[in-house]
Amino acid sequence: MTCIVSVKAHGNHSIKSDFNLKLWNNTSFKIIVDNYHYNNENFFKLKNIQPGIHRIKVIKRKKNAHGYGVLTQVLYNGTVNIPRNSRVMATVTPNRNLNLKITKKHKGGFYHNNHNHNQCVSNCGQSLGNNWVNNNCVNNYNYVMNPNSFNQLILAMNKASFDSRKMNIAEQAIKQNNFSTKQVIAIVNQFTFDSSRLKLAKLAYTKTVDKENYFLLNESFTFNSSVDSLNEYINQLA
Repeated sequence: MTCIVSVKAHGNHSIKSDFNLKLWNNTSFKIIVDNYHYNNENFFKLKNIQPGIHRIKVIKRKKNAHGYGVLTQVLYNGTVNIPRNSRVMATVTPNRNLNLKITKKHKGGFYHNNHNHNQCVSNCGQSLGNNWVNNNCVNNYNYVMNPNSFNQLILAMNKASFDSRKMNIAEQAIKQNNFSTKQVIAIVNQFTFDSSRLKLAKLAYTKTVDKENYFLLNESFTFNSSVDSLNEYINQLA
């Protein structure tokens, strides 16, 4: 049965979110969001951004003390998962991580009292009070990892220096959670080597709720042989 899940909100802006970012020391920086470059500033504000996983790069520039050009330092390079109808306040820490504070924007969005914003229901079209379930609920309406927890997972993986440690962290999360394909892509892209990416993609497949979109992982691999191996694995499970 095909089911269309919609969001009841006060106009399109209730679905979208606001993303703010600053440095721990409140100094100026340059930021790149999904390949869009923004000028140097002390406090970055981006209103009505689409919810989902976004890639951000925060750069600090300063004049060379010896007078030769400009020095560039990357303070953060990774992803952030922005939930619907939310205000996300991100602070880049001195050790190049993100501290996040997420609050709701509108009472009429997908938040409902203290209800988990990624929790789904078993019946197609069932509503939560006056709010329709959000479209993170796909296929059999399994739960997917909520944005706050998912951001913490990505940050923990960013802190790990080696693929082996990243894999241990990811495996712990996979045992306890379900994921969307977009979330799996963000996890896979934390690894350096194709072998690790392939292992994670295989582990996460059975815990992914929108398997029909799994082909999107193909672009995360360097070698065609990795894509072939993943497709062979999926075909064996079919």
